[in-house]
Amino acid sequence: MIEHEDIEMNENYEEAAFELIEHYFEIGKYAQTIELIHGVLDEHLENSRLWYILGYSHYAMGDHNRAELQLKEALNLGFCEESIFHHLGYIYMKKEHWKEAEEAFLEALRANPDSAVNHAAYAVLMKKMGHRKKAKQLITKAREMDPENSIVLRNYFILEEINSPKKQRVLALEQYMNSSDSELSKLLHLGIHAAFHNKEKEAQEYFRQAFLLNPEDKELYELLEESELSVHPLLAPSRLIEHVGGTAVIWLMGVVIYFSLLGLGFNTAAVLFIKCYIALALYTWISFPLVKGLRKIRGYKYG
Repeated sequence: MIEHEDIEMNENYEEAAFELIEHYFEIGKYAQTIELIHGVLDEHLENSRLWYILGYSHYAMGDHNRAELQLKEALNLGFCEESIFHHLGYIYMKKEHWKEAEEAFLEALRANPDSAVNHAAYAVLMKKMGHRKKAKQLITKAREMDPENSIVLRNYFILEEINSPKKQRVLALEQYMNSSDSELSKLLHLGIHAAFHNKEKEAQEYFRQAFLLNPEDKELYELLEESELSVHPLLAPSRLIEHVGGTAVIWLMGVVIYFSLLGLGFNTAAVLFIKCYIALALYTWISFPLVKGLRKIRGYKYG
């Protein structure tokens, strides 16, 4: 009788644990999800759903190597091929393993050729690989298949950001903002949109709001840190250099001005210029690690 009660209690405990895992996974609390899974995984190594949730959680937190291994384990145990290959495609895109990414998305499409989401994901890859015509065909088909799908509209917005006329970009943005995508995802992509158009302060605020919604996301933390650094006052000279064309342009301008001054007989001015030029070059070289070091000493926290 006691043994039977122990078994029943153990089953109830496991059922509660699985429900809690699903709950945290659904609300995007991936660190807690991972911790809970590790508490039950040893006794359920053949559970493909657990491996999938574990892999996706690591993917969401930016740990792509672990995510890849765990999603493949879920696949080996019989989990949905379409879902696994879809996420593997995004992981390989993050790693810039273009051939593997294309193979994964093609496998996802083979498993479900009627998926608008798979067509939209493949479109993003094609645009990244420089196949603009194919990317346009794929995203057009995705929008025809499911015009209200939030993921399709998100990818359409991402694609239109790259070398598209302003009118198309604005239309894509409006459609995406009216979609049912999560607040977190919208904030993230608005931040990327602002950064793409050199609106550093605006991008920083979007990333800050997104980070507050999901402080466990390592990639989001890095985006926020980069946006904070990009508007730091000590990095103003570096930003100016980037706005005028980058270090190569500045170097060329410096050489031209220096030899022009020498050619005109302004030797003292040429020496003064080259000293200032070298000082600027040295400052821009050390300014980024200097700012990062100062922020680390201050123990900067977001929030």
